[in-house]
Amino acid sequence: MEHASVQFQVNPTSVPSLPSRSALSRFLAALNEQTVEALRTQFLEDLLERATPFSHPGGVWDRRDQQYVVVDVDGTRQAARQRALPHLPTLPEPHRRLTQVAAPGYTGRKRGEVVRTRTTILQAHTHQWLGTFGGADNGDLRGGLERACKLVISYATKQQLLPSQMLLRLDGAYGDTAVLSDVLEMGVGVIARSRDYALLGRPEVLAVLSRPPVVRWSHPESGMVRDLYDCSSIRLLREGPWVFRSFSEEVNLEISSSVARKPLDSCTEESNVSEPDCKNTQCTQK
Repeated sequence: MEHASVQFQVNPTSVPSLPSRSALSRFLAALNEQTVEALRTQFLEDLLERATPFSHPGGVWDRRDQQYVVVDVDGTRQAARQRALPHLPTLPEPHRRLTQVAAPGYTGRKRGEVVRTRTTILQAHTHQWLGTFGGADNGDLRGGLERACKLVISYATKQQLLPSQMLLRLDGAYGDTAVLSDVLEMGVGVIARSRDYALLGRPEVLAVLSRPPVVRWSHPESGMVRDLYDCSSIRLLREGPWVFRSFSEEVNLEISSSVARKPLDSCTEESNVSEPDCKNTQCTQK
């Protein structure tokens, strides 16, 4: 039996090629803010309509078997260098292409003269990107967080969940009391690192810190020891909602504990129940 052989000849000119960098740059520069927002809305609607491949949004469950979905909201910044531009009679007038997207701002540990800030929203269990917002210089921190809350509420409605079942995990950039209060007023849960150290001077917090810790945790590699204290109910503001707070302290075992206590950070979590039952809202992995 003879085997037929087939040969394929590909014409390189018939294969579509990707656009050049300059063509792509000119295309992106021609997009205005309205077009970008319309495209972002279309992407979000497409995400919410796709039930597969995730039949369940995932989540964490507390001791009362209440489901919560964790969403990471992270504000990142990128610095760019601005080197000297050539000025010669034979060259066109120089201009910087980053002028429209970056501006002077806080660079942190990154080297550069201009900064662009970006806010990303990620569903922590399915790793779905719910949205991203960018802005020049330090950006609009509270405005981006408000937009993120609205996206999370839309996602919760599509998944037939309450806004209080969505837990926003925030880093220290959102740790101010005013910023956290904005999130709680929208009815969304939050787990964040608070940088309001004035809370450590409140009488109810000092009373908790005077008692033995709930848990003493030791890092398996570095050997660093931390004590965890639970403050079952406290208000961020005088008329604000009740929240559950955990205080972490680094412990130096070589000296006395009264001198070694050094407050590091604290976590805030929304509570929608009354003050006596506030401690039951702590989320644990099922």
